[in-house]
Amino acid sequence: MGFSDKEIPILVAEGILKPLGRPARNGPKYFVTAELEELRRDRKGLVKAPDAIVGYWLNRNSRKNSTSNEANRAEIISAE
Repeated sequence: MGFSDKEIPILVAEGILKPLGRPARNGPKYFVTAELEELRRDRKGLVKAPDAIVGYWLNRNSRKNSTSNEANRAEIISAE
């Protein structure tokens, strides 16, 4: 479907992809080929996937930036 291996856990967490059974969090995940084909043909489903990936990275980067901004402010305050 054009997604990297690193993006699959994001899609699973968002409920867009559903692995078989209840695999361990860090274990291998298996998917039903028919469901993957169905998702690939479903335009609405395909729109959700990139949105979920972009949203994940926006959230993660904003948290990282806010943490570094707080550290910078603390350094400025302690230097005064």
